[in-house]
Amino acid sequence: MPASDPARSGKTLKDMGYEKVFNLGAFKDWVDSGGAIDRPIEPGM
Repeated sequence: MPASDPARSGKTLKDMGYEKVFNLGAFKDWVDSGGAIDRPIEPGM
């Protein structure tokens, strides 16, 4: 299963017993909405 298939990934997690499964969108959506990320100490790392 490609990692780019969030619907199938979410269903798999629910099938495994996880109850709280959410689609947060793409990484860019996370960053644009102010989600926390770690940045490299030096550019280019």
